[in-house]
Amino acid sequence: MGRLDDKVTVVTGGGSSVGRAIALKAAQENGRVVVADKDEDAGHAVVEAILEAGGEATFAPVDLTDEAAVQAMVGDAILAYGSLHGLVNGMSYRAQGDALTTSRKDWEDSVAYNLEAAWICARTCAPFLKAAGGGSIVHIAPTHVLRTMPRAFPYAVTKGALLAMSRSMAIDFGPQGIRSNVLVTGYIQSDHTERRLSESADPEASFRRVLSMHPLGRTGTPEDIAHVACFLLSSDAAFVSGATIVVDGGRSAVIQDLHDW
Repeated sequence: MGRLDDKVTVVTGGGSSVGRAIALKAAQENGRVVVADKDEDAGHAVVEAILEAGGEATFAPVDLTDEAAVQAMVGDAILAYGSLHGLVNGMSYRAQGDALTTSRKDWEDSVAYNLEAAWICARTCAPFLKAAGGGSIVHIAPTHVLRTMPRAFPYAVTKGALLAMSRSMAIDFGPQGIRSNVLVTGYIQSDHTERRLSESADPEASFRRVLSMHPLGRTGTPEDIAHVACFLLSSDAAFVSGATIVVDGGRSAVIQDLHDW
């Protein structure tokens, strides 16, 4: 028995990091998972891990900016499992630049992948969530949506728009029994954060600085996010909608002065 007994969840960006952890945790909670990702090797690896553990999962190779492809993915999920109960918008596109230097292409790609794809997935899934008696949409967003840093302009802006979009979806989809929430992640251990540390002049000193920002004395893991995501997907969160839940080890509570202007 688990919190997601027989519930079917689509996890976009499910092939790596936080998305992977959510897919694995949802399966551990006895849910059935559709792992959606452009990276076929990574996506298949997650599905194989779920199947080896005795869970149920399928892989959907999909470009989430292609509405027809998203519709086909959701249709395949219905054919495979008969219903749909949850969507995790976990896919992320990270471009660097400030408001003056960000290229038009980086801006358009950021909008397409970080915002439009989440909208396309949500509105495609919504009728099936309604048909299942209601469901849950969880949008994954970085701490940049609350406070950001230099050269994060397109990422922060497009992910920040998820907060407003989720609130609107909570209002628009609520009468159909569909909840919409944003889960804001802090500093999470991943290939990306490890690479950024390794590129610094003094990786050990940089990591100590990162730790100093966390009252809990540690950085986050993808599993920390997965536990909260599965709570939001489950009936335990039946009255939680339109919320922004921060999972960052207290980092956002700390006043910081980190950059030379």
